[in-house]
Amino acid sequence: MSEAAELSFSRKSDFIQSLMSDKMITDNPTIIMGDFNEPSHLDYKYIKWKTSKYIMKKGFVDVARRIYENVTKYPLYTVDLYDKKYSPERIDIMYCNKGLKPLQFTNIYNKLSDHIPIVGVFEIVSNANISNANISNANISNANISGARTKRLHTKKSRKTKTNNNTKKVSKL
Repeated sequence: MSEAAELSFSRKSDFIQSLMSDKMITDNPTIIMGDFNEPSHLDYKYIKWKTSKYIMKKGFVDVARRIYENVTKYPLYTVDLYDKKYSPERIDIMYCNKGLKPLQFTNIYNKLSDHIPIVGVFEIVSNANISNANISNANISNANISGARTKRLHTKKSRKTKTNNNTKKVSKL
C-alpha cells in the first residue's frame, strides 16, 4: 500500500473510530452513510474490507445488504456505471443501528454524477432510546414522536452540481 493510501486509510480509520465512540451515535437511532471509497465486505467473498467490517462489528447493518442479500442479482452499484474504463462498485454505503429497521433501499440511476444517489426508508424501533437532538433535523412523518410506537424516517443522499457558475442542490426521493 502506498504512503498516500495508508495515510488516507489511517485518517478514515481514525474518523470512523471516533464516530463509533460517540454515545449520541451509538445510543440513538442513527444512520451513517456516504462515500467510503471502499466496498462493503458483504459484496466480496474473499476480500474482507476493513471499514465495513468495523462498522458492522459496532452494531450497525449494511442497509442495502439487509434488504437485498443476493449480491449477484442485486449488485446495487453506486459509481462508474457510465464510464466503461472503470469497473462498477458499491462504495456509497448506508448503515443503520438497532434503533432503526430498514424497510426499503434503492439507487436513483441518473447521469448527474459518477456517484448514484441512494435512498433508504426506515422505521424507528419502539424500544430505541430516542433523543430530541438526534431527530430535530429529520424528515419524519407524523411528527409526534413522544407517544408513538414507530414512525417512518426517510433519508436521502444528495449532491451539489455546478451549472453555469451557479451551485444548485440536486436530490430526489
